[in-house]
Amino acid sequence: MGKKICIVKWILDDSGGGERVAVSLANELTKKYEVHLIGITTKQSDLFFGINSQVKYSNFFDHRVR
Repeated sequence: MGKKICIVKWILDDSGGGERVAVSLANELTKKYEVHLIGITTKQSDLFFGINSQVKYSNFFDHRVR
């Protein structure tokens, strides 16, 4: 895989439409690209929507940590 794609979303662990679209897009793009999915903040420990094991997922900030 030569090209890389990064999808950044403020929050990814809610059950909203934007989160669903971002995860679905990331899952689909893994067929041709290396995909990184980045959430800026989080409320829960797990994503609401299932993520492909090929998607590299990370968070920048966790509200639960003080």
